[in-house]
Amino acid sequence: MYQPRKIYRVLKKGKQTATLFPGNYAGNKINKIFCRLDCEFNLHMDRDKRVFFANWKEATAAKYNACKKCQPLSSDIYPEHEAIKAEVLAKLHIGLWETPPTPGKPLGVWYVRLNWQDKSVKTGKFRRIRMGDSEIDKYARRMAIEWGKEYNLPVLCHGSEDSEVIRVPILRTNDTDFARDKKKIRDFLKTKKVRCFRSMFLNHFVV
Repeated sequence: MYQPRKIYRVLKKGKQTATLFPGNYAGNKINKIFCRLDCEFNLHMDRDKRVFFANWKEATAAKYNACKKCQPLSSDIYPEHEAIKAEVLAKLHIGLWETPPTPGKPLGVWYVRLNWQDKSVKTGKFRRIRMGDSEIDKYARRMAIEWGKEYNLPVLCHGSEDSEVIRVPILRTNDTDFARDKKKIRDFLKTKKVRCFRSMFLNHFVV
């Protein structure tokens, strides 16, 4: 099971949000300017004035302006951040996938969220799974978070371009709690709940 090394906090929709991925940009709460992490202004910024953003989209959505000195780009990538993300994605987690995971990707514990096609065993034809309905989307997210809480697993939403953390596990500080989580996950994987959940979607939400 995955025990995160560190919990990060980023500003998202006006709220400080816990995540397993470090932010790519630092913002100044006073002047509403965001910078690259290696920018001189960021390095000398007071901690109580600084917030972090996961990506360019979140920074601009919060009405922050790009720093004119370091000129951050939406494509800025930090190798050390990518290494942390790769470690998280490779560990067991509950994943909401927009598209079916491709061969070679770690499946972890997963089920689908949006539209993709599945080949019917009976007819041999591809069926489109109707997952765009907002109620179905909410139900899938709610189930993922409930399972995440019950088994103390991270919950990630995997999009076509990036992955978003929507539930962070509790950091266990003693061996008893850690062993309890490990046993629950082992029992959970034996029940094959995930396959049952996926089959439920295939059976009921097809056109």
